[in-house]
Amino acid sequence: MYASVGDGHKSTAEAIYEQLSMQKDINLKLIDIFDFSKINIAAVINRINSKNLIFGLLYNFIWNQDSLKRFGNNTSSLLNINFQSLHNYIDSFSPDLVICTHALAAFVSINHRIKIPVVAIVTDNRVSPAWISSKIDYYFVSNKVSKIDLVTNGININKIFNYGIPLKSQFYGSNLPKPSTNKLSILVLAVGFGIYGYPDMFSNKLIKEIRIIEKIYNVTVVCGKNNRFKEKMIQSKLKGVKLLGFTKNMADLMSQSSIIVTKPGGVATSEALYLGKPIIFIDKGFGQEKRHIEYLVNSGSAIELQDISNLSYVLKLLENSRLLKIISNSTSKKKQLNSTLSIKEKIISIIKKS
Repeated sequence: MYASVGDGHKSTAEAIYEQLSMQKDINLKLIDIFDFSKINIAAVINRINSKNLIFGLLYNFIWNQDSLKRFGNNTSSLLNINFQSLHNYIDSFSPDLVICTHALAAFVSINHRIKIPVVAIVTDNRVSPAWISSKIDYYFVSNKVSKIDLVTNGININKIFNYGIPLKSQFYGSNLPKPSTNKLSILVLAVGFGIYGYPDMFSNKLIKEIRIIEKIYNVTVVCGKNNRFKEKMIQSKLKGVKLLGFTKNMADLMSQSSIIVTKPGGVATSEALYLGKPIIFIDKGFGQEKRHIEYLVNSGSAIELQDISNLSYVLKLLENSRLLKIISNSTSKKKQLNSTLSIKEKIISIIKKS
């Protein structure tokens, strides 16, 4: 189960579904919990996100442990009512195990009227308090720091597995393309809520920087479902930029890039880390995304831009420098061997025990 807030939670769920579907003796269902919600929660979140300050305050509220506990205690009954059709669906399917890639999906699952083992796959490099519950039976996290986050919040260490964030099979291919040796290839991921929620001033600054770097480097911009930004790019008539909307071949695009310019989302950064790509964050982020930045910058795998107007300058510093190689090496050290396969095998063993 996932929640369609951004693309990462769905992508992670699809990666696990893809692997488990190879087991003919397992009956699977892949669902978006928002399809079962009486309230259009996704629309509400999009609306909140259009007011960036409000979204940031809400994120910071969620990251406050005490606030989250009060919020959870006061809303569990309301959420059960809102997701009544989901509870009915779970009853009809009668699963032996529920796998959740979003904290809200896990929260709804652990409050189901019949106890069902719940597996939480945390899609961030740090663990949000929203994930923390003694009722969750197993956790899969992306690194040792996340494991410590859970243990210090009272979760039994034997329930936590540091296997990495599961990626789709395309990332584990042996024939992925290489970056150009003539000049840097820059991949700009202008997707997700972070960039979409910014005012036009931010978009204009980013486009101004892309206008500079397109004359020096190979530049690809992926807009995903961010149609507003894509339209602004089209109007800018940047002939040296490869402009894409939603794409399914992210592994190829990342693999042939020298540097990834993106927002601090957990799945996108995990994909970049697996491929050994240096990351430049252009979105300060809130909540867990802010901690993504801290974790990766402090470990030497990423650079955070305080001002988007410095992008072209920072890329110039990285060009043909030892620093780029150092960052690449640091990023490669965080590579997890096929995390999706490891999680699949562990989940199968859990099912056999249940």
